[in-house]
Amino acid sequence: MQKLSVISCYLLMFCTVLSAQQNGMSKDIDSTFTKSVTITDVFERGISIKYGYGNYSVRDEFLTTEKYSGVIPFFSIGWTKYSDESGFRISFSVHNSDKIKNKNMNADVLNFSLAWDYFYHINTYKIFSKDWLLLAGPSAEMFLYSNKQNYASDGIFFDFSFASLISIGGNVSLLVPITEKIIAESSLRTNLFSVGIRIPLVNEIDGIENDRSRFKLLSAIKALNASFDLGLRYFLWGDLSLKAQYRFQFTNISVWEKMSSASDHFVFSISYNF
Repeated sequence: MQKLSVISCYLLMFCTVLSAQQNGMSKDIDSTFTKSVTITDVFERGISIKYGYGNYSVRDEFLTTEKYSGVIPFFSIGWTKYSDESGFRISFSVHNSDKIKNKNMNADVLNFSLAWDYFYHINTYKIFSKDWLLLAGPSAEMFLYSNKQNYASDGIFFDFSFASLISIGGNVSLLVPITEKIIAESSLRTNLFSVGIRIPLVNEIDGIENDRSRFKLLSAIKALNASFDLGLRYFLWGDLSLKAQYRFQFTNISVWEKMSSASDHFVFSISYNF
């Protein structure tokens, strides 16, 4: 289902660009885009606030081999600055819900991210007579995950799981001006290397804490945290813009007891440069 959602978003983006090319825009818009578009014409700047709702699932084998799933909100706030051919973004985002379920069992799940992205204008390509602007650069992130099982405990087994990744990685973005005010945007960011933290560490049978290291240096093969989004931005006036997007996030930590989670959200955001 999640793969179909991503494919559908790509098809929507492709059809929008293709129909704009075949049917034509107004003469004013056509004359505006006969010259190459610069990053400062289309790139968001300033503060942005995002909110969305979507599906979330997690399997944390420290607690159980069963999958928990449910609906979870997404909130993010960030600041973006761009000048000349490069820029940066600082943002934090959070998923939190106590309604993640497996049958009659509930879990209170929290995902928190504090991220920094640097990006550089790599190139501008001409496709379907439109400018496709490619940006890429390094990223850094502190990611926190917690899962609290909501059931009575006899004091022997742990009902709480926590993991953290402090990572360096990369990001890639693609911007396609469709009209003077509508921009199609897509981005992918992922970690490459992380310092992983897992607390507590216990034996699953008797609940006794073991002596394995709580800290590990991990590659993306052992600990992957990646996100993808695709959407349309509309500039109301000046630097005030609205955006609707699809967002997918996947996390997989295969050391210690394995933890995998995935979420897909439809997110709406507002951005303004003061």
